[in-house]
Amino acid sequence: MKQNQALPVELSCDNLSLLRDLTLCSDNILFTWSSWLDHDDRNGGLVNLGSLLHPELSPSDMCIECAIVQLAGRTLSPPAQRLVDLILAQA
Repeated sequence: MKQNQALPVELSCDNLSLLRDLTLCSDNILFTWSSWLDHDDRNGGLVNLGSLLHPELSPSDMCIECAIVQLAGRTLSPPAQRLVDLILAQA
């Protein structure tokens, strides 16, 4: 691949088990939160490649964008609204 070329394939999923199995049984690379790798780092499953990259990626390159979503036309519960407010206050 050429430098700065976008990766050709993307899979987005919130099922850690599915993503883990896909990564372990293929040549895919998983870009995820480091906390999702804690168990594998300790037990020799998945390996965090971040420290092996040269040149290192900048902290902004290692950032995963997140989204807050809700069903259209629905009102959030008070606790859910409070959580959204707290998240947005930190953004």
